[in-house]
Amino acid sequence: MQRFMLVNQARVLMIGIAVLVLALASTACILNDDKLQRGSEADTVIALSGARPNWGVEDMVKRVDAVVIGTVKRELALKQAPGGDDDPPLFYHQYKDYEMSVEEAIYPKAGLPENIAILVEAGAVASDSSIAIHGNDDVPSFFTEEKSLVFLESLKGDKFSEGVGRPVPKGFTEDSYFQVIIGAGLGKLLPEGDKWEDSRTGEVITLDDIRDALENKDSDESIGKEDK
Repeated sequence: MQRFMLVNQARVLMIGIAVLVLALASTACILNDDKLQRGSEADTVIALSGARPNWGVEDMVKRVDAVVIGTVKRELALKQAPGGDDDPPLFYHQYKDYEMSVEEAIYPKAGLPENIAILVEAGAVASDSSIAIHGNDDVPSFFTEEKSLVFLESLKGDKFSEGVGRPVPKGFTEDSYFQVIIGAGLGKLLPEGDKWEDSRTGEVITLDDIRDALENKDSDESIGKEDK
């Protein structure tokens, strides 16, 4: 009888150990699943890195081919360029072409048509709708019938023979096609009384600030030509 009881106790102990092992294995699987889930969640977010150059007014005008006050009339086209090194790309940088009517050409004072096409950044979009993009906060938005002041770089020439600057929008030529220059503090400027305020940063400048910088630009270019 005592031997029978010992056998039963041993069986109960073995069963208990087996149940404990199964419970630990189940817990480990749950933890592993949790790690996999958290890992897959991390893969659903792309954070864009990099910083725009912190150009002041003089830095901006050194790069411009035109500075205009104008009103966006309509959106012309949406263009995309692959982002990152993945093949196929995980995301694309987006750009938009707009038609802008020129109300005042601050620079150059002559030679600009009444209507130009401008190419502007429009953020980034993931190739998979389940992926979120972070880092579009410093991209200004452009709206139709909105008046703004913009610094422009000509899209004419060999360096823009391909990429998002092509094709030239229908109805325009290389001479009337420009890209908006956007720095960390200055990009699309909106009227604020007798001043102009960046739509993203709140940085404020005046037309006199721009004209003074343009005079220095012209002076530096003239000296450079004389030195040659």
